[in-house]
Amino acid sequence: MEVDLGKVPASGIEKDHQIMYSESASRFVVTVAPENREEFESIMKEGFGLIGCTTEEKEFVVKGLDGGTIIEEDVDELKGAYKKTFKEF
Repeated sequence: MEVDLGKVPASGIEKDHQIMYSESASRFVVTVAPENREEFESIMKEGFGLIGCTTEEKEFVVKGLDGGTIIEEDVDELKGAYKKTFKEF
């Protein structure tokens, strides 16, 4: 997955962590097949943004507000860390 924080619909936010960890109005991420994009956008009408895409690579990449990469991690490593963390509970 590749995500670009600069494409998140938001105003008055100047720092990456403000977008990533904000507790402002609810937000959710939806994955839509490319062939369904126009229909999805017409249903949503406003208040949404195309902030990224899924990829064939096994990398999770997040670009910050300045366009630089702030996260680049292997998906399998992230999954392993997640499972290890919650296995301990």
